[in-house]
Amino acid sequence: MKVLHYPRDRNPYGDRLNEALEAEGVKTGYLEKLFPSATLDLFVLPFRSLLMRSDIDVVHIHWLFYFAPLWIRGRVTRRLMRMWLGFWLWSLRRAGVKIAWTAHNFLPHQPIFDDDRAARRLLVRYSDIVIAFDRSTARRIEDEFGGESVHVVLPAAESPTRFNRETARLSLGLTPDEHLIVLLGTIAPYKGTDQAFRVLIEWADHNPEKAQRVRVVVAGALSDPTTRIEIQQLVTDLRTKHVVVETYFDRISDEELDKYYAAADATFLLFRNITNSSSLANALAAGTPVIVNSFPSLEHFKSDATLVVSNHAEAVEALIKVLSWSEAERTAARAAALEWASTRTWRAVGQETAALYREALRS
Repeated sequence: MKVLHYPRDRNPYGDRLNEALEAEGVKTGYLEKLFPSATLDLFVLPFRSLLMRSDIDVVHIHWLFYFAPLWIRGRVTRRLMRMWLGFWLWSLRRAGVKIAWTAHNFLPHQPIFDDDRAARRLLVRYSDIVIAFDRSTARRIEDEFGGESVHVVLPAAESPTRFNRETARLSLGLTPDEHLIVLLGTIAPYKGTDQAFRVLIEWADHNPEKAQRVRVVVAGALSDPTTRIEIQQLVTDLRTKHVVVETYFDRISDEELDKYYAAADATFLLFRNITNSSSLANALAAGTPVIVNSFPSLEHFKSDATLVVSNHAEAVEALIKVLSWSEAERTAARAAALEWASTRTWRAVGQETAALYREALRS
């Protein structure tokens, strides 16, 4: 069996899934770009698909952001891209290739097509396999996009921690009485990074002496100019409270990510909307307590290290709780996070996904 994933992305999810699938005897790869031009690559995609039957059995679709090249602005061109998506999916089926789609997001974080719900319905209609990460999202897909049987494959912990807490803190020059709060990963409106800053500012307002012993590290790609201006202003406001704030507005390596998480006392993920979060999985795999907004799709992340909140006031209370933990309480929370991560293995993801491919190929 040969499976190609689309697209190849910097997100490590694809490579880790491929490793897990290879262990199950599945040959894997990517439906790679042929040209530097995203537009030209999209144009040839359906025609490539018509020639694929002798080479592959399954195309597994993950994200569709390449269907929104930079030149696409108006509703008409976005509609054309949605029609082109339908033509591509039709061409795959015409070639006898099975289609799998993993719903990493119920809807994209930023609009891609003129009607992203209609694009999702296209995906569901043409796909032989639809995968969600939790039962609540599976039900939403079935109810809103017409999926008859959406499969649930619980996500794995993205990466095991490479650092113990003491080593990580020492490498960052943290003193024993200094607290570290991290905000890591892509910075975008849906992530709620601005809301995390507002929680920190309110906490620092009421705890000026403790605020001097807190360091906040913000690290992740930030491409939106409006969001950059807003975050920079919030950074300035927090610094006026005598909190040390370090910013790195660029993608950081997996090793750096693990180090920051391992050293941290907590991280915030105050999502505005979310289906699944590799940032949450990464944090728990490093033993880091997470203050996170309540979403049905995140129920499977529950642990004693996951502090679920519903509003700003609860988030402030959760931060107060984390920063007042004794060393024994902190150790227990870290153990709970690592225990959660140990139950979410890539081996299980590979086994379950490979079984879905085989079932589709038999039908």
